[in-house]
Amino acid sequence: MLRLTPLLCWFAFCGTWLPSASGTAGEVQRLRYAGQLIQRDAQGTGVPVRSFLLHAWVIAEEDGRTALCRIDDEGRNGLAWYERCSRQQMSGGGECSGFQPRLRHLHDGRSHLLTLPGPLVAHPRPLAADSEWETEWDGRRIDFAVASEERLAGRECWKIEGASNTGRRQTLHLDKATDLLVSASVRVFIGQGERFDLLLRLEEQQPLPGGEAAAELAVAERLLALHAELAGGDAWVTGPLLPRQLALVEAALPDLKTMAQGTSWERLVQSLEGDVVTERQRAESLEKLAARFVGKAAPEFTLLGVDGRPIDRTADAGQVVILHFWEYRGTPEAPFGQVGYLDFLAGKRQRDGVRVYGVAVEERLADPAQAPTIRREVRQFGSQFIRIGYPLAVDDGSLLATFGDPRPLGAPLPLWVVIGPEGTVVHHKAGVYTIDPNRGLEELDAVVTKALGK
Repeated sequence: MLRLTPLLCWFAFCGTWLPSASGTAGEVQRLRYAGQLIQRDAQGTGVPVRSFLLHAWVIAEEDGRTALCRIDDEGRNGLAWYERCSRQQMSGGGECSGFQPRLRHLHDGRSHLLTLPGPLVAHPRPLAADSEWETEWDGRRIDFAVASEERLAGRECWKIEGASNTGRRQTLHLDKATDLLVSASVRVFIGQGERFDLLLRLEEQQPLPGGEAAAELAVAERLLALHAELAGGDAWVTGPLLPRQLALVEAALPDLKTMAQGTSWERLVQSLEGDVVTERQRAESLEKLAARFVGKAAPEFTLLGVDGRPIDRTADAGQVVILHFWEYRGTPEAPFGQVGYLDFLAGKRQRDGVRVYGVAVEERLADPAQAPTIRREVRQFGSQFIRIGYPLAVDDGSLLATFGDPRPLGAPLPLWVVIGPEGTVVHHKAGVYTIDPNRGLEELDAVVTKALGK
């Protein structure tokens, strides 16, 4: 059995055209998919809760394809502009690389990113009636097989079925002549196991003349380059943007606006200006929030351990204490706050008199009936999934509010609070740090060094 990782090259699909579809190197095809997110009840009845469009520009190359993609997903629950673009490559061997675009959905007050299938599916080439293979989807193995041949939307297609051992299923239709995805149905689970289906349907495919293709691709490439600048050492921008990142966007805006005129990217680029204003206002609000605490005595507080009992903090006197508040989501979903780097820092600084506590924030802890289960899940998460060495605490949101919850200001967790040896708050930061993989939490470590008087 052939193993392909990752399997689905999302809308930003890229790859190798089959001979009947390849044409010459440099030719560009534009595709548009209509997408829906359907919520299912216990009886299986479906209710549409989201609609979106997937656009892809596929460039034929000598040995593969490159695809630049964009999701049009509007509304308060939509993707940020820097989450809507992606690029992937597919080799002649049928394997994909690059980022898979995602859909954002708000469910029960929490935002979830859902990975999407796309126009090109990595698979053994050529496909046959008995083809089987396996791959990973969101970190889980899925086994795929050609189920049958069907005619769909005027195209002769392979019908492909995929299944995992956790009940996640996919049904895909690939055009036999071009290898393009014609339709997809992907089962996903959100929140407390509620079932949803992601649906995609190819609505339009057309070749682009050279001038139009060049204009469209130039904007996409510039936006992707800007995203790479924003990300720095991180794999993906997780927002909200930091002041350094906002400055990069502001500097790029004039050229982007000129490039986007008359293209399908014009509306997205125009939205960047409003986003910058919003992000600036959010940054100012977070600075004011931090000013309420930095330089002042830390509030008195108690940490509740994952065993349900208060953590003994008598040894914290005269120590530097780091509180790392992160939002518990019930599944290993990033970012949990760069905990691997924090664990390294905690081990390195322990002998210097530094104490680190991870605080998992979950409002359901206020419910006595649910609290024991959540505490147990957090303990297992800390010991099995990420295997951290510093103590974990749990919080129903009350302790976070005491130290200034940034979420009402539109800033997601984590929140980092550093308390000096004299009990004064010396650092208060919402959001993730910019990371150099070779240096780790350099900014936080500098704060700790200063607090220690070194």
